[in-house]
Order: sequence, then C-alpha cells, then structure tokens
Amino acid sequence: MVFLIKSYLQDRYQRVLVDLDSNKYYSKWESVTDGIPHGSVLGHLLFLLYINDIPNVMCDVSNPVLYAEDTSLIITNSDNQMFEKDINTAILQLSRWCNSNLLLLNLEKTYFIQFLTKNINPADLHISYKNRQISSMHSSNFLGLVIDNNLSCRCHIDQIIPKLNKASYLIRSLKPLLSFESLKMVYFSTVHSIISYGIIF
Repeated sequence: MVFLIKSYLQDRYQRVLVDLDSNKYYSKWESVTDGIPHGSVLGHLLFLLYINDIPNVMCDVSNPVLYAEDTSLIITNSDNQMFEKDINTAILQLSRWCNSNLLLLNLEKTYFIQFLTKNINPADLHISYKNRQISSMHSSNFLGLVIDNNLSCRCHIDQIIPKLNKASYLIRSLKPLLSFESLKMVYFSTVHSIISYGIIF
C-alpha cells in the first residue's frame, strides 16, 4: 500500500499549454513537488486527511466547519469591537495554517456574513487581510442551501423556484406519454428531491 501511494505522489510532471489562434505553445516539463493529481478519486480522501487538523489550530474565537474544500468559520460576540478583532484573528490563524501547509487562502472566495435579528442593526465591520478588504455578503450558498443574514428561507426559495418550474413543465409534457407510476418516479426525482433537500433546517 505504501508503494502504491508513493508512486501516486512521486515522479509526476506537468507543463503548461497555451493555445493562441490555433498555435500551440508548450512549456518545459517540470517536476510536481507539491499536491496531488487533480480530479483523481484518491485525491479527495488525501485532501480531507491533509486539512483535518484545521480545527486544532484555530483558537477559541471561532468554530470551523469543514466540508470538502470549503471552510466556514462561525464566530459570535456581542461586543462589536471584540467581534471584529475575533474575525481578524481567525482569518490570520487560518492563513498561517495555509502558509505552513503550502496552501493559499483564496481571497476572491473569502467573505463574511453577519447574521442578524430584526431588532439588531448590522455592525460596521472592517475585515481585511494583507491590506485587502474582505467583503460582506447578504447571502451564501452553503451545501446547496442559500442562507441569508436574517436566516429566512426567501433567498433559498427564490433559487429553487426556476428549478421547480422546469420540473413542472417536464411533468406536464410527459403526462400524456407516461403511466401514473412513471410520473410519480419523475416527480420524486425532479420535484420532491428539490423541495425536501435541507427541509430539516
């Protein structure tokens, strides 16, 4: 088993191909010193093992939630100044972990959401890393569920309505062609699966 993993990770090479106006330009082959083959089956498991210690290096100010390559940090504090400090501390800790593990924190995909109740106004937070402002979002797609800063279902419903419209059109088109049992199968695979996904939340 050790030999198989070693051969999977070592002696691999890559090069860059640039296709300009039907002319192809190739770089020299270079040895891959870090990482694993992209898109491989074993790659996902090795990546999960690789990042599994993130919760251990984060201090008490945040609660990390890991799923595949997505990492979310949940931070709570009723004091706005301490809240902002906790967020900046957590981002700094995460970026240090990334640097020490030969990974990069993708600031293009890094943002934060303030979850609010109706009686609380959003805090004026300034979150940045390496002199780059991290933007605030009103909603985010988390494992297929659209969560907004008020924890309402409105954004999620707005996202699934077009999918349900397409599914309804499909069922209406198939109705003259299929039996009732077949239509039920189509319903459960196209409509019910969308409506029931994440319903527990």
